[in-house]
Amino acid sequence: MKTLFFIIICFLLISCTSDENGRKKTCIQPEAPRSAAIAFNWYYLTTFMWDTTGIADKYHIYRAESPDGKYEFVVSTEICVYYDTIPSNKTYHYKVKASIYCEEHEEHYYSKYVMPDPQLPTPKNFVAEAVSPREIQLSWDEVNNATWYDVIYSELESEVASLRGNLLNQSIWSSPVSAKLNPSTKYYFRVAATGLRWRLSQSEWSEIVSATTPDMYPAPSGIVVEALSDSEIRISWEAVEGAERYKIAITDTEFRYDWEGNLQSNFWWVPTKSPFTITNLKPSTEYHIKILAVINNFNGLPSEAFTATTYEKFPAPNGLVAEILPNNEVRLSWEAVEGAERYRIIDNWFGSCRTSATDTENSLRSPEFPTYRIIANTENLSYTITNLLADKNYCLEVAAVRGNSPGNWAEVSVLIPKEGGE
Repeated sequence: MKTLFFIIICFLLISCTSDENGRKKTCIQPEAPRSAAIAFNWYYLTTFMWDTTGIADKYHIYRAESPDGKYEFVVSTEICVYYDTIPSNKTYHYKVKASIYCEEHEEHYYSKYVMPDPQLPTPKNFVAEAVSPREIQLSWDEVNNATWYDVIYSELESEVASLRGNLLNQSIWSSPVSAKLNPSTKYYFRVAATGLRWRLSQSEWSEIVSATTPDMYPAPSGIVVEALSDSEIRISWEAVEGAERYKIAITDTEFRYDWEGNLQSNFWWVPTKSPFTITNLKPSTEYHIKILAVINNFNGLPSEAFTATTYEKFPAPNGLVAEILPNNEVRLSWEAVEGAERYRIIDNWFGSCRTSATDTENSLRSPEFPTYRIIANTENLSYTITNLLADKNYCLEVAAVRGNSPGNWAEVSVLIPKEGGE
């Protein structure tokens, strides 16, 4: 927004100079400058602008400390903009007149004085409300003909009162301010409307309003992390009052932070309550975990880092045997795998076993993989499968399970006899 402002200023500096050749031959009173306006007023600087009269060779600026006060001459200029520096706690009012020098009569001809056009109305009902530890929501009534709004803010009321705070452009009539605000801090604000039609024009600054950002939201406490399997870690925590959800960051290297010190993660798990199980992890891997609460869509403080190591992937059960029984049944049996909580049995719908299956292929042998179906989960070392189809080849597979993660698979191929066969 300020870039646009300075582009307009530069354009005016080029376009508002009168014609050098024509003006020295004219011995008439010049017209008064048109569309005079206070274009911008912030931080020791006021910009007073007007339109050229066409034949004037100079413009003379006067100022006073009140509209009805004594106006004193400040400066003469050949362009139609004047920048004035303002002492602290001062307010100036301006007027301008044009002049032309008549060589024939060797005297100056002056126009009437012109004061700035009425400024835009000051935004009303200006309200500041803290919505997070680093964000304050500002709102005000829309001003007719305003193109944008400027907001001044500071931790010091005196800076805002003297228009020396931080400046924040607002391109819409109501928008939150969240520019590097600090938690537990009181901020002061003023707003002004700026219009851009024939001329930049800024309203008077509003009264000062204030709001205090709350403390940073606390990190969850009572955190417990534990590995459930070779691909799962469960985390539990005590609820944070007001939390809408939580964010869990997990890494097997080191946590990353942005330049402001905010925790970064390639992927956030976003549960709404405790406990929560993180899945799809790598076997035999140490993971570092942090959790934070989200309140009003704002991230609270992250917890300290907790560590858990996923289990080693179970080996395939040894000694898998398939015994064909009458009535299209098959009994599977296998040897125990140390640490297994149960065993999962699946069959391959296509009936062909891959005895040279790679780890990648094994990882696809899950209930979600469309070419396999779960037959059973059992804690026993044998299981009888019923209701199989006659004269059909089955690839039956067994894996040890911890948590919800199966290990490597053992497999056996079985052909069910034809009806009446053996």
